Amino acid sequence: METLTDIVFEKRNKAYGAYVLRREYTNVIFISLLLAIFLLASAFAYPILASYKSRTVVTHEKTDISVTIDNSVKPEIPKPPATEPAIPDLRLKLRPPVVVDENIESGLITQEELGNQSNTEVPATVTEEGPAGTTPAPKVIETPAEQPPLVFVPEMPVFTGGEAEMYKYLAFNLKYPQEARELGIQGRVYVEFVVEPDGSVSHVTVKRGIGSGCDEEAARVVASMPKWNPGKQNGQAVRVLLTLPVKFVLN
Repeated sequence: METLTDIVFEKRNKAYGAYVLRREYTNVIFISLLLAIFLLASAFAYPILASYKSRTVVTHEKTDISVTIDNSVKPEIPKPPATEPAIPDLRLKLRPPVVVDENIESGLITQEELGNQSNTEVPATVTEEGPAGTTPAPKVIETPAEQPPLVFVPEMPVFTGGEAEMYKYLAFNLKYPQEARELGIQGRVYVEFVVEPDGSVSHVTVKRGIGSGCDEEAARVVASMPKWNPGKQNGQAVRVLLTLPVKFVLN
């Protein structure tokens, strides 16, 4: 059976190299393919074989360890050292007596000194005595308790001369503190005080101030006020509590 190669090279020089190459082409391709597969398989298998040969198998041997606990021997617990309670030294330390040759004068009066003294009469105090067996009762002077001041009464206290005179008095006697003047402090100081039944001013306190010496100056001026016309309740003079605002303004 003629092959394709024989048909192609019919009536041609078959001794030429092309005929031989074409005839052996199929065999060469097949052998080359097998060789390539072998080389590729060898390239993949070589690392696996090399790692398998270099692998070392490590085997662990099991060792049974038995522990025996001896409960017959118990550890000794050290006992704290016994300390005896301290006994206080109750022995008295006696000191030898000291002999003094000097004469010591005593404050006692001898019988001879009593005989030499003249008899003097003791002044007697005369007291009023009641019946026998009774003692006179001491006289107790009761001081009236200070009544708390009232906040509002029908007739409230009035400064002598009226409200206008009161503000004139404040303006004339009030001195602006130098510290407040330098700091430019202005405002009102609320002073609380009590007008007594005789019209005098007492219990002066600053309820709200502005500081820098203004509080003290306002309290001083209010405390130095002359007597007021006292407040009255049911026609009787009573203590009244007042609050006065003292204004500090820079000119």
